[in-house]
Formats: sequence, C-alpha cells, structure tokens
Amino acid sequence: MINLDFITDCLASLNTMRNDVGSMKNINILSDMIKDAILDNQTIYITGIGKPGYIAQKNAATLKSIMVDGQFIDACLAGHGDLGPISIDKPSLLIAMSKSGCSNELYVLFKYMKQLRPKCKIVIICMSNEIQLNKVRSCKDIDFICHIKVDPKELDGYGIVPATSNIIFETIMSTAISGAFNSEELGMINMCERLQKSHPSGTLQSKVTNLLNNLRN
Repeated sequence: MINLDFITDCLASLNTMRNDVGSMKNINILSDMIKDAILDNQTIYITGIGKPGYIAQKNAATLKSIMVDGQFIDACLAGHGDLGPISIDKPSLLIAMSKSGCSNELYVLFKYMKQLRPKCKIVIICMSNEIQLNKVRSCKDIDFICHIKVDPKELDGYGIVPATSNIIFETIMSTAISGAFNSEELGMINMCERLQKSHPSGTLQSKVTNLLNNLRN
C-alpha cells in the first residue's frame, strides 16, 4: 500500500528549492547558459551518474526535439573511447547532474573535456551538503556550480531509492530549457517553429500549429 506522505515529502522538497533564493538564482544562470549556447549553435552535452544519467538522456532528447544539438555522454565510458567528436575545438556546453556532486567518474570526464575541448563550459547541478560542496568547489575544471540547497526526502522513506532527487533534476532541466525559450532572444514562437519542424505528424503537431497561429495574431 502506498504512503501518501512520501508524495507530500517530495512536494515539500520542491517547495524548499522554489523558496530558496540562491537555488533559483543558480537555475536562472543555468537557463541563460543554455540560451547562449543555443543562440551560438553550440552542442549541449548532458551527463549524469546512475539514475540521473537517464534524466540526462531524456533532456538530450528534449533538446533534439526543439532542433538543438543535444548529446548524451555516458561518463563511465567517456574515458574508454566514447568521447568521439568531442575533440573538436569549438565552444560547447556540458551539463552534469550528481546529487552529491562528488562522483569521481564526472571529474575524469571534466578533465578530458577540458583537454580535448578547452572552449567547453562545464556546469554541475548538485544538491551537495557543505562538506561535499567543498570538493566540488575544488575542481578547477568546473565553470559553474548550479548548487540546489535542498536535502531531498526520497520516496522510499529511507533515502535509498533516488526518486525525489531525480524529480528535482528533471524539474531543474525542464525549467532551465523552457526559461531559455521564454527569453526575448529566443521566444516561444521560435520554440514552436522548431517543434513544428521536428514533429511532422501527431497530436503535438496540431497543438503547436494552433499555438503558433495564436501567438502570431
């Protein structure tokens, strides 16, 4: 039988994030970095260790659906020949997700990225405590720490199953990407036009077409 208190705890964690000025400021900065990367036609790489890796794959797909070059990187395989075209010397953005911010596989990836693509900006999204945050701050390869000040209560009640933290990661990424297209430089019409091109059929195509007509009138 499900315990509805777990859902209440999840919503409480989201509200804690929403009400923290520093966390919201960091998400706004992340959104601006995504916006700038899109305007500059850069590749946006997304990665994560463990379950956040699946959130990374989903958001890379979201970027592709709006005609942005979004690529998922498996941080565990990156040092074993999977970096591929990353060694192109052009500006790009790497967004990494880690609850603790202390995943060693990510630090190896950051080092390789800076060696092979020195113009790449590296962002880490984390919910680190103060001790963990000191390690994150010590990494010179990270350009921006999107620190979210929340200690998520996972849905299992024991802090073992990373459910609430993954919901927070997805909320952050969706908010940041949507925020980029709510900017004056890009705008919702731009986003809808991209969606229209990438969804030639289906229900979304008709919804986007109707929304575009409304926005243009």
